[in-house]
Amino acid sequence: MLRLPLEVRDLFVEWLAVHYPDKQRHVLSLIEQVRDGNLNDSTFGQRMRGTGILAELIQKRFSMACRRLALNTHRRQLRTDLFHQVQEKTQLSLF
Repeated sequence: MLRLPLEVRDLFVEWLAVHYPDKQRHVLSLIEQVRDGNLNDSTFGQRMRGTGILAELIQKRFSMACRRLALNTHRRQLRTDLFHQVQEKTQLSLF
């Protein structure tokens, strides 16, 4: 989901008006549909997801594409043996 924080929102709306004036209302409408009528939702847990029918449709399409392309089918184990702990108690060398 596209997230438009306050610092970027006006710039994005202006950019749309300059570069895609015929699509500006449609693009902003789609963003508002997944943000409960706003261009941004800063609620924790919702700001990167979105809500509503359109957000669910995008999630379903994404899941179907992942299955079709065999993405996210397995997780690799974290190999902690590749990490080593520095034992020195002194300040590290700059060079």
